[in-house]
Amino acid sequence: MRCSRILSAIGVFVFLAAITTAHASEAALHSLTFVRSILNASPSAVQQKLGKPDKGIKATTDCTDNKMLSCDQATYQNGKFEAIFYKGRLKTLFVYGDDLFGKNAPELIGFSRAPPTWSNEFVQSWRNATQKGTAIGPLIPVEGIDDINVFPPNRLNNHRGYMVITVGVSYNKSFAR
Repeated sequence: MRCSRILSAIGVFVFLAAITTAHASEAALHSLTFVRSILNASPSAVQQKLGKPDKGIKATTDCTDNKMLSCDQATYQNGKFEAIFYKGRLKTLFVYGDDLFGKNAPELIGFSRAPPTWSNEFVQSWRNATQKGTAIGPLIPVEGIDDINVFPPNRLNNHRGYMVITVGVSYNKSFAR
């Protein structure tokens, strides 16, 4: 009798722990809605949301867009975020996390829910008309966003999952509400 009570208590504990973990993960995902407000923002505005850069902001020619001959790069929160600034504005943001794939990325970062332009087991992609290529799916309904791509973790290569959000190089408006 005493053993069955202990086993029942352990079962309830495991069940509650699973629910708590699911809610914590869900809460962490919802906390990315601030990303919208830092896209196309200055380094100081990004720092207000993400904290100080891990190792400062460094100039580089290893930029994410061939239209950017040079840019500034910084990581934040121990590498959870990687920012690429062009002409003093955040143009590309990498968000690292294993629980991003399979979610609606535009909604996750504070925009309206939208179907991906295309997706498969390796990538989910939301694109605008200039970045669409041969994809035949719907375009991302957010002016100024070139594309959002989400990649799942790759356990074989020990790579984390991540999301890449790219703002048009010439876009100069704010996404903050």
